[in-house]
Amino acid sequence: MRDTALTREKLLGGASIEAGNVRTDSGDIRLRDTIISGRLFLGAATVIGSLSLGVGASDHGHTAVYVQLGPVLGRGRLDR
Repeated sequence: MRDTALTREKLLGGASIEAGNVRTDSGDIRLRDTIISGRLFLGAATVIGSLSLGVGASDHGHTAVYVQLGPVLGRGRLDR
């Protein structure tokens, strides 16, 4: 992939599948109450910092869209 004026490095993509829930009493935990969700995302190191774009959805019909500029972990570099 070529560098452009906006990106210094290659675009990265990914996906995740997650499962879980939160309970105040461990006696209330039931497998049928587990929430399943997934997301797709793209990321790149740009001249203004690392940029991440993503979308997600759960089996309960909830959706999310996010944009993040700056470090997630470490010093903000996608290659570390």
